[in-house]
Amino acid sequence: MTETRLTPHVLTTPGQEPPVAAAAAAAYTKRGSTTNFTVYYDSKVTNGASLADAVLANCEADYAQLVSWFGGTTPAGLPFTIKIDPGTFGAYHANCAATEVHAAAFDETNGDLVNFVVVAEADEVMMAAQNLGWDCGASAGEALSRVLATERYPAQLGGFATAAAWLDSDRPDWVTNSDPTAGQSGGFNAVSIGCSVLFINYLHYQLVVRF
Repeated sequence: MTETRLTPHVLTTPGQEPPVAAAAAAAYTKRGSTTNFTVYYDSKVTNGASLADAVLANCEADYAQLVSWFGGTTPAGLPFTIKIDPGTFGAYHANCAATEVHAAAFDETNGDLVNFVVVAEADEVMMAAQNLGWDCGASAGEALSRVLATERYPAQLGGFATAAAWLDSDRPDWVTNSDPTAGQSGGFNAVSIGCSVLFINYLHYQLVVRF
């Protein structure tokens, strides 16, 4: 089934936008499936098979950890459909509950980086399924997606780090209020996301709140 994409929910870096139109016209190759995932790659991704294999090798363990973190929540719309696209944009899906996830291939050599962005978008699906107020399109939800992806793949945060953007700003309060479009295409706000990332990490590491 084709999912409608109006304002994609994204994991991006500054200045990046998801290649929605290009992906809609792409030719994908199915690489394989697991219980909860089916993985494809765009024919333009030279090393697509290897990147898809990296996702297939890790996706079920990552998913099991997400289920544990979200209290046993099982989302609707399984299996996840993962499509690996050329580019460095990050990842996106149509909305918080959408289980079709597009992930960038980056330089086509780093399977862990692809897994990082897949986890970031998959945990947004878990937020929607749990329905406890985490809006993946807002700064708090986008921050949680980055924090949990970093828990799984700490060496891959790299250019997706946002904490410094808030620390280097006038430090507005994006804890009391969440920035409603920070995790949506065209609304990326590193300052508001960074504030929320720091607060979540404070709760986790300073107050020892368990995920």
